[in-house]
Amino acid sequence: MGELVAIKPPLSADDKRRLIQSAHDDLVGPHLIDERETLADADALAWYDAVLPQATDIKLIAGALEIELSIRRGKLVEQEGELRGGDAGNQYEQKSKSDPVSHFSSAERARRKKDRLLASQETVVRTYTANAIKQGKTPTKRGALCTAYMTRGRGSRVRAVKPGHRQQKSSALNEGRLYQALDKLAAQDRSLSESEIHALTGMSADHLYHVTAHIPWVRRTKSADGLQYTIDTDLREICEGKRPRPQLNGASLSQQLRSLQSEITRRRKERDIYVRRNNWDHLTSHAKFIIELMNWIESELERVATLL
Repeated sequence: MGELVAIKPPLSADDKRRLIQSAHDDLVGPHLIDERETLADADALAWYDAVLPQATDIKLIAGALEIELSIRRGKLVEQEGELRGGDAGNQYEQKSKSDPVSHFSSAERARRKKDRLLASQETVVRTYTANAIKQGKTPTKRGALCTAYMTRGRGSRVRAVKPGHRQQKSSALNEGRLYQALDKLAAQDRSLSESEIHALTGMSADHLYHVTAHIPWVRRTKSADGLQYTIDTDLREICEGKRPRPQLNGASLSQQLRSLQSEITRRRKERDIYVRRNNWDHLTSHAKFIIELMNWIESELERVATLL
């Protein structure tokens, strides 16, 4: 018979309040938020259930709370009818002259602008937060801003181009030009200066570095001599659909690794049960078990690497 797995009881409302308050205090300490910033009790519990079900790690909760409070600050900025984080052009300038309280520092305007961006993309930002929590990773405001910038950028590009075949043709031409530039750079097989990159491609080095960040088959290596571009041809063909994606006996790499982890856990538990039942664990026997386990792990990893 298998071992019984203890099921954790669901958190009570008081438990959730204590966790949220602890996360709030962690944010106030390093001045990431103002001590007056908080969520109303009902809002806090509803937010916790939607984004952080059963999460108890204060670091994860604090990261999610910082993002949520930024979204709510951004909504308040939107309600004030401000543009670009508090700068509403001539109207703002006229108001700031007559009302000193309305004048924000450049740092405050920058923060309000970022908060407004998060509020304008709140759906994708909250999805980013929830996904990070599910993966056991701490969501960060920087990560949320990157997600919001990317989403807004995609939307603005689509709106800027006329719909229909012209839009598709323009996108294909831009992509083709970029890939040709990458082929030229990779063919050099060495580090290149900014002027060399521009001479070869007609594009600025900074622009190329930015637009290639999301291409998985491009590797960029910085050195004292400049920047070298390398192309993983096999991965490129897989991404472009020219080669089938490798399978590990019908399972994905993540499934294989989870299976490996489960088997290691099973063997360790089996060993622990044996030791407890016999009340004996000689050093030689334990060393033999470790060696056998490591040998098996090594063979499994070699098998997975061979199938890739």
